[in-house]
Amino acid sequence: MSKLTYLYIYAPHECGVKDLSGIGCGCANLLSVEIYCCGVTDLSGIGRGCPSLTSLIVHDCKNVTGLDEIGRGCANLTSLDASKSSVTDLSEIGRGCSKLTKLDISETGV
Repeated sequence: MSKLTYLYIYAPHECGVKDLSGIGCGCANLLSVEIYCCGVTDLSGIGRGCPSLTSLIVHDCKNVTGLDEIGRGCANLTSLDASKSSVTDLSEIGRGCSKLTKLDISETGV
C-alpha cells in the first residue's frame, strides 16, 4: 500500500477500527484522509508517517486523539475538517501547519 494517496473510511456504525498507526507506517504518500462517522480515535500514526498529507477530514468522530502528531508531522496540511468531532485542542496544528487555508471546527469543543 506504499502507493496509496487517498484513504476514505465511512461507517455509520462502529467500524471496529480505532488506531491507524499501520496506515502511517506503510502509506507515506497519503495526500488525503477522509474519516466519517467511525470509531477511529487515534490519528497519531498518520501524523508520524504521512508527511505529504494535505487534506484531513475527521467528521462526526468521538474521542479523537493524535491531532498533536498531525500538527508536528504534517507541515503540508492545507485543509482540516474536524466538524462534529470531539476535538478540543488544536495548538499543535496552529504551530506546525502554516500552510493551512481551510479549517472547519463547527460543532466541536474548540
